[in-house]
Amino acid sequence: MKLFDEESLLNIEYRKKVIEEIEGSENQRRKREHLKRYEIYKDKTKAYVIESLISEGLKEDTVCQMSNRAANISICKKIVNKIARTYAGGVTRQVEDSKDLTAKIDAIEELLDIDEKLKKSDRYRELHKNCLILCVPEKIEGKDQLKLKIRVLAPWQYDVIEDGNDREMMRAVIFSDYINGSASDRNYIDEEIADSPRDENADKPKEYIWWSDKYHFTTDGGGEILPGKSEDDNLNPIERIPAVNNAEEQDGFFWAIGGDDLVDGSILVNKIISDMLFIAYYQGFGQVVATGKDLPKQMNFGPNNAICLNYDEKRGDPKPSVDILSSNPPLDSWMKSVELYVALLLSTNNLSPANVSIKLDTTNFPSGIAMIIEMSEAIDDIEEKQKDYKAIERQLWDIIRRWHNIYFQTGTYDADFKAVGMLPDDMEISIKFNEIKPVVTEKDKLENLKARKDLGINKMAELVMIDNPDLSMEQAEEKLKEILAEKLENLNRSFVQAINPKPEDMENAN
Repeated sequence: MKLFDEESLLNIEYRKKVIEEIEGSENQRRKREHLKRYEIYKDKTKAYVIESLISEGLKEDTVCQMSNRAANISICKKIVNKIARTYAGGVTRQVEDSKDLTAKIDAIEELLDIDEKLKKSDRYRELHKNCLILCVPEKIEGKDQLKLKIRVLAPWQYDVIEDGNDREMMRAVIFSDYINGSASDRNYIDEEIADSPRDENADKPKEYIWWSDKYHFTTDGGGEILPGKSEDDNLNPIERIPAVNNAEEQDGFFWAIGGDDLVDGSILVNKIISDMLFIAYYQGFGQVVATGKDLPKQMNFGPNNAICLNYDEKRGDPKPSVDILSSNPPLDSWMKSVELYVALLLSTNNLSPANVSIKLDTTNFPSGIAMIIEMSEAIDDIEEKQKDYKAIERQLWDIIRRWHNIYFQTGTYDADFKAVGMLPDDMEISIKFNEIKPVVTEKDKLENLKARKDLGINKMAELVMIDNPDLSMEQAEEKLKEILAEKLENLNRSFVQAINPKPEDMENAN
């Protein structure tokens, strides 16, 4: 649905039509797809592996046996977290020529945990291609006070009305509880214990929270505005939607398309591993084969059972025999297919596995898959993405400033936020992303230190500081003295033993 005029939001017939579309099959299908991505990212892949096995028409007892061995290796999360590296090196925010204002920004940054929220947003963007960074005041539990809070929302948690003139922009956003079936086990009842987070409010009438630049109100399922949960004038106090859209490759529409390969690939790899584990289980047992005449219909085999087979040689009965047949399932070829598919997933998501030399075997394939992903190298242009996030941060800080200044003037604002003081309307924050340090193994680190020592690039104390960045030069020199003293003591001990060997050492040498 598109919106040309915000005044349409005040028309109940228009709101009814929007709610019908929200609950319609197409929109519900979109939400189910993104909920599936979220659950797989949260290591609930196993449920979808079993769902896929059932769809293949396998017998119930076969699915039951395979489900007990179904794999649940976190491939999707590992890859998403690897490529979502915009904030991996940290970020420096400051207001030029104003230490006081920079200190206020630092205080709000800590109160809102902005870096962690934006890291989460970066991951959700890679996973979903769309996510929303919402900043609204929330009531502090047990107090009559409010504080600002940032939440990062996945596409199944909100709905958007597109701008009639630019469909990539949101003209209004609507929040409501999404309750629908999925592969995970839920009863959608808000219980006291062992509850799913999405069961909350499941047994209550559904409500819809509407935000546009001009309006803000809450309605019921029929589009009626609820007076007790809406402002008297239905106006938005900060005069802009309190959320920033973080999207990738929208292509003329608000909801970006893509990202299915990570989800489908994660399910497929875990399904292949599940197949492999079931084959190893099924073919790992030796199959007992007995031949002979007039054998009993039922025979008990096992380490505590003796097998007695009678036959009449005079009568010409064949001599009975019992053998145990064993199979060698081709697990190596299955593991190679896993290795190949993970490498393809990496390469199609801007991660190069070219320098990865890990080979999977029966002892390391879960940790080996994780290491293949961990040691891959990102090949995308991080600077272009950082430009996007600078623009996103500017919008987010504008929303924070508006809320902060409104509530600073009230007696309901949290004391920690109020202590920051007012923020100027023309506040401009300089955002600098710090350099991302490459992943270095301990072996590579030691080889680098040895090379620097051999080339004479650094003094010994400087090498100690490279290995221990938190040390000052004085502390590094002190540690170096301890290291050299210990080495000298060991050399002296070895020298004394060499010139004055003990009798037992002489006997061992002979």
